Order: sequence, then C-alpha cells, then structure tokens
Amino acid sequence: DNPSGDAVVVVTHAGIIRVLLSHYVGSSPANYHRIRVSPGSISVLSFADDKQLPRVLAMNFCGKLADIV
Repeated sequence: DNPSGDAVVVVTHAGIIRVLLSHYVGSSPANYHRIRVSPGSISVLSFADDKQLPRVLAMNFCGKLADIV
C-alpha cells in the first residue's frame, strides 16, 4: 500500500523477481525459470491503481534507469 504514489524500490534475489514478473506478465508460476534476470539488472513495474494489473516497463535491464522512466 503506497497512498503517496511515491516510487518504491524492492531489492531481492533473482528467483523472487522472476516469480513476480512471471505473475504480472500472465505466465504460469511453473514457468518462472524461463525469465532471465541478471545480477544487478533492473526490472520496472508501473502500478496505476489497485484495479488494474501493472504494466511491465522493463525486464532484466542493465542500462541507465533514466532511459526507462
């Protein structure tokens, strides 16, 4: 829950990120291992509101964050 609308950063291991990304792209949780997440990479989700699924803006991005947001 983030009523202020500020950005939230979550730092975790690749397995957790793969499970979350597979969920939000609509893939079966059994296929989470097919998503590639490199060490130090950035994945960005945009949550508009609690009634819609988030948009996946980036997966496994290794460039400058300013290039995607």
